[in-house]
Amino acid sequence: LTVTETAEQSKMIADVDPPKLIIAGSGMMNGGRILHHLKRYLPLPTTRLMIVGHQVEGTLGRKLLEGARVVDIHGEHVEVNAKIIATHSFSSHMDKEQLIRWIKTMPEPPKALFLNHGDKTARPAFAEQLRSEGYTVYTPDLFDGYTIGRDHEVMPPTEAPVYTK
Repeated sequence: LTVTETAEQSKMIADVDPPKLIIAGSGMMNGGRILHHLKRYLPLPTTRLMIVGHQVEGTLGRKLLEGARVVDIHGEHVEVNAKIIATHSFSSHMDKEQLIRWIKTMPEPPKALFLNHGDKTARPAFAEQLRSEGYTVYTPDLFDGYTIGRDHEVMPPTEAPVYTK
């Protein structure tokens, strides 16, 4: 895993030979670094774009979800040959009670939950509450690396650092 901190570093991702996984803050895909990646990779039929958050009507993200075959990025028409995948496996911005309701509506209980975001005191307390309800919960720290196996088993962080500057 390599973290890019600047726009220039992000653009250099294009120089890395495939296959690759780009994790980008998507928002509604109306601005930011994601546009450079979309412009380059949407035309490729080998690209898979997973959209994990709600996309408001009129945004680029919503157009992609609705099956647009051509989109406008930076004033250029970009053909969409990528496969667009929508998932509701990520929770977006919910409070604790909403998260619990969301988890309980899943067709199958999750094998593991990762709480990677939240207040320093609230996150551990929420993890304990979920554990008391029978869930396996991980609260990773920055740069912790986990391996998720083929059968969705989770292997905790390795001894070696996943990312170094």
